[in-house]
Amino acid sequence: MRHETIIKDEQAKATSMKPSVTTAMDSMQRRVWHEQGVATFNVNEISDPWLRQAIINEAVHRWGQRSEARRKGR
Repeated sequence: MRHETIIKDEQAKATSMKPSVTTAMDSMQRRVWHEQGVATFNVNEISDPWLRQAIINEAVHRWGQRSEARRKGR
Protein backbone atom coordinates (compact mmCIF):
# COMPACT_ATOMS: atom_id res chain seq x y z
CA MET A 1 0.00 0.00 0.00
CA ARG A 2 1.31 3.42 -0.85
CA HIS A 3 1.34 5.87 2.00
CA GLU A 4 -0.84 8.38 0.18
CA THR A 5 -3.27 8.45 3.07
CA ILE A 6 -0.52 9.11 5.60
CA ILE A 7 1.62 11.58 3.71
CA LYS A 8 -0.44 13.40 1.13
CA ASP A 9 1.79 15.76 -0.85
CA GLU A 10 3.98 16.74 2.10
CA GLN A 11 0.95 16.67 4.36
CA ALA A 12 -0.92 18.84 1.90
CA LYS A 13 1.67 21.56 2.37
CA ALA A 14 1.11 21.76 6.13
CA THR A 15 1.52 25.50 6.31
CA SER A 16 -1.30 26.10 3.85
CA MET A 17 -3.78 23.55 5.17
CA LYS A 18 -7.12 24.56 6.61
CA PRO A 19 -7.37 24.13 10.40
CA SER A 20 -9.83 21.22 10.06
CA VAL A 21 -7.45 19.41 7.68
CA THR A 22 -4.50 20.09 9.97
CA THR A 23 -6.45 18.69 12.93
CA ALA A 24 -7.47 15.62 10.92
CA MET A 25 -3.86 15.06 9.79
CA ASP A 26 -2.58 15.40 13.37
CA SER A 27 -5.22 12.96 14.57
CA MET A 28 -4.31 10.46 11.87
CA GLN A 29 -0.58 10.78 12.65
CA ARG A 30 -1.25 10.25 16.35
CA ARG A 31 -3.40 7.17 15.67
CA VAL A 32 -0.84 5.63 13.31
CA TRP A 33 1.92 6.25 15.85
CA HIS A 34 -0.01 4.55 18.65
CA GLU A 35 -1.40 1.68 16.58
CA GLN A 36 1.43 0.96 14.14
CA GLY A 37 4.53 2.61 15.62
CA VAL A 38 4.90 4.75 12.49
CA ALA A 39 5.89 8.39 12.92
CA THR A 40 5.48 10.93 10.11
CA PHE A 41 7.15 14.31 9.99
CA ASN A 42 7.17 17.26 7.65
CA VAL A 43 10.92 17.86 7.44
CA ASN A 44 10.28 21.57 6.89
CA GLU A 45 8.83 21.75 10.41
CA ILE A 46 11.89 20.22 12.15
CA SER A 47 13.86 23.14 13.56
CA ASP A 48 17.01 21.29 14.59
CA PRO A 49 19.24 21.20 11.47
CA TRP A 50 21.14 18.06 12.54
CA LEU A 51 17.94 16.10 13.28
CA ARG A 52 16.28 17.33 10.07
CA GLN A 53 19.28 16.21 7.99
CA ALA A 54 19.45 12.84 9.76
CA ILE A 55 15.79 12.19 8.93
CA ILE A 56 16.28 13.31 5.33
CA ASN A 57 19.34 11.05 5.03
CA GLU A 58 17.42 8.03 6.30
CA ALA A 59 14.47 8.71 3.99
CA VAL A 60 16.79 9.04 0.98
CA HIS A 61 18.53 5.83 1.99
CA ARG A 62 15.23 3.95 2.21
CA TRP A 63 13.14 5.47 -0.57
CA GLY A 64 15.49 7.44 -2.83
CA GLN A 65 16.07 11.09 -3.58
CA ARG A 66 13.06 13.40 -3.84
CA SER A 67 12.45 15.32 -7.04
CA GLU A 68 13.95 18.84 -7.21
CA ALA A 69 10.54 20.53 -7.58
CA ARG A 70 9.33 19.25 -4.21
CA ARG A 71 12.41 20.08 -2.10
CA LYS A 72 11.90 23.84 -1.85
CA GLY A 73 15.51 24.68 -1.21
CA ARG A 74 16.34 21.81 1.16
